[in-house]
Amino acid sequence: MKKTIFLLIGLILFACKKEQTDSLRNKDLITIDFESSLVDKLKFSQFVDTIEFIPLETTDESLISDVNRIVYADSLYYIHSTRSLMDSKLLVFNSSGQFCRKISQRGYGPGEYIDITDFLVTDEYVVIATNFKLIKYDKQGHFYKEYKIE
Repeated sequence: MKKTIFLLIGLILFACKKEQTDSLRNKDLITIDFESSLVDKLKFSQFVDTIEFIPLETTDESLISDVNRIVYADSLYYIHSTRSLMDSKLLVFNSSGQFCRKISQRGYGPGEYIDITDFLVTDEYVVIATNFKLIKYDKQGHFYKEYKIE
């Protein structure tokens, strides 16, 4: 009985596969040829003025693993780092690489989060987006307000 069911399922799968292949062959495909000599090459110097290497200060609190996003605003680098699943934090470094602060209030309460989806730096605030709420902090990393996402 089981062999009959497997055989029937196999025949159905192969029959569907053949129909899909035949229908693809019957379509008119358009091929577009282009010459590689017509493609302009963009030089790095056309959109970058300088490259700087800034070593970041390393402390127990400022360890970075996976970098998800970096924003430079008001002479500060905001780095969204994830060391492991569900361990998101927002680290802040100054323009010379010194660690300033960590905006990381883990939990489920007001001003707390488990995982950062994205973040935004405005003139006055740092806004962290999670799956369930937007959390607004002042520039020093103190909780200001949060908005629930339906």
